Amino acid sequence: MTPLQRTSKKTGIILLPVLIILGLAAALTINMLFLSRLRLRERESILHTAQLHAALTDAALQAMQRLADDEDLQADHPKETWAQSLEYTTPTGISLWIGITDQNSKFDLNNVWFESTPNEQLLAQDALMDMLTYLGDYNPVDRIQALADWVDPDEDGFRESDWYEENDLSNRCPNAWLNTISELTRVAGFSKDYLTNRHEWARSSSSYTLRDYLAVIPGSRRSPVPINVNTAPPALLRAVAGIGQDTWVDYLLTFRANGALTSLDPLMAIVDASKADYLRKILDVRSTVYAIHVRAFQGDHTARLLALVRRDPTDGGVQVLQWML
Repeated sequence: MTPLQRTSKKTGIILLPVLIILGLAAALTINMLFLSRLRLRERESILHTAQLHAALTDAALQAMQRLADDEDLQADHPKETWAQSLEYTTPTGISLWIGITDQNSKFDLNNVWFESTPNEQLLAQDALMDMLTYLGDYNPVDRIQALADWVDPDEDGFRESDWYEENDLSNRCPNAWLNTISELTRVAGFSKDYLTNRHEWARSSSSYTLRDYLAVIPGSRRSPVPINVNTAPPALLRAVAGIGQDTWVDYLLTFRANGALTSLDPLMAIVDASKADYLRKILDVRSTVYAIHVRAFQGDHTARLLALVRRDPTDGGVQVLQWML
């Protein structure tokens, strides 16, 4: 072997490890670049999320101010400023949609139990029974009793925790208020299908879901949270008014078509005397609880906020009941 051949062989032996080292270095560099870009995207995502959440919070606070600025706290109707949805884009390019829905336009499920006399509790339960029956559930008694057992503070009832245990169900009665409408599906007799299946209800050619008429307002009360006659859908008004009151509801709808009702007195003057006291307890012309819905968009990023708030009917002060991002 010539000296030149020996030198070439040594060079080849040295070159191979160098190429391996260079390859490893290149792979390490590429991996570091990939990780750096990944971290950058994560930081950008965190930044986008933080910006969207800040925009959601600011929009919700604006909505609360719109409620507080209402010039007439004694009557609420769908044509008021607060009831109109709002869309705008912030200087940073975030698009926002804000809507406020009146929770008093629905039946509050927590009305099945409150700190009062048994007769008044039965009054609210009867109202819910009338509503469910009108809307297509012709055997709501067991469901309503199960809901009352779920909410009331005692263990006396036929659908308390021991019943769920005997039927191998994981649910246990919290003996406390419902906090969200989704919690209702844990109560015996209530399911997602029961709440969301579309049906053609009694005396109506339109299809609705039961959930369209139900609300959950957490917190104690000494009387039922009333339904606002100015904002409630006609079917709900007919449902709670009961059988034989269609003409009365027609008058109500005619009155409110000409402007917001500011008192129940004109309506009570033309209803059956036996119904007047009952209706005064479950109906009102104003609202106190609202759901603020906010959606934020920027590029591929989206975020939502739901705030449940209560407005004081005397001074307009707004209190947050729930805040869910």
